[in-house]
Amino acid sequence: MRKIKLIVLASIVLFGGCTNESLDTAETSASETVEITVTEPMTVGNFFAESDACVKLLNNGTPYSTVTHSSPAYEYDGNFYISIWHDNKFYRYDKNGNKNFITDGVWKCFVKEDTMYCEDWGGTINSKSSLAELSGNEKNIIVDDCYFTYGKSAIYFKYNGEDELYSLTYDTQEVKPIVQIPSGLYFNAEYNGKLWFIGADGLYNSDLNGSEIGLIIPNCERVMGYRNNYIYFMENSNLHRYSIDKNETVSFDIPLTAIHTLNFTDNECLIADKNGLFAYNSDFSQKRKLLDIKSIRCISIIDEIIIVGYSDENNNEIFINIDINGNIKNKFE
Repeated sequence: MRKIKLIVLASIVLFGGCTNESLDTAETSASETVEITVTEPMTVGNFFAESDACVKLLNNGTPYSTVTHSSPAYEYDGNFYISIWHDNKFYRYDKNGNKNFITDGVWKCFVKEDTMYCEDWGGTINSKSSLAELSGNEKNIIVDDCYFTYGKSAIYFKYNGEDELYSLTYDTQEVKPIVQIPSGLYFNAEYNGKLWFIGADGLYNSDLNGSEIGLIIPNCERVMGYRNNYIYFMENSNLHRYSIDKNETVSFDIPLTAIHTLNFTDNECLIADKNGLFAYNSDFSQKRKLLDIKSIRCISIIDEIIIVGYSDENNNEIFINIDINGNIKNKFE
């Protein structure tokens, strides 16, 4: 059984043109929530299909663990790119299975306009991160000491210690300031023609130029994914799904604090916990077990290619490419 919350939202206006004003100075109106019990099944094929490759990348890291710093696995043109945590080294496995060391400190890869963008990271908790371009075995820093997120229309970043959000275009790499991020908010993603920000009281969005910012999902504790005009998020430690089109929220009895990580294929939600890897249907009423591996750290999915990262009994990092039934196609170690 699922519960649906209909959230009626009043407008929220932040004064000061999105400057450093605290959210406490915002003029807000309370949201009204109505819960409706729904009993009909909702198993739909391709329910999680999403055309925006950039928001799909957000699930390729590990949201509940610091073991994996950032998105460690990527596939492009038949080659697999793997970042290894313990020595902070970056490898390419070609179509024939040959392993080649490329360089140190490369994470979070994404190819756009024939350019492989990546995160340059020094390997320790205090190391700075930078936006870089990878050409062969060479890294070229584009934006130094910043936090960045790939978006559909641009790369969004802010310099370490600053609150201004910038965009960098993929075609010309032109940099433009967008908005001063309001105090207490953190940029999360570009999705569905909006910018999304997470705060202590929920998930906000704004226009692409940073204007008209408002609270959309109250009590959203953590965003778990953007798929097919739905937003998956954590509230009260459980999984919820918000419909952008219908302005409805559905709650599921999936305790997120107990999982290691999750990701989505077009048809299923893959969730890893201490018991292994499981695939859930569209309304999370049915699940099937894919892997018995209990130490899964990340699930990366690129164009329906599934790469699972885990550690063995000796804490060696291993990555496997599996099919939708959990059968191992390739192993990278």
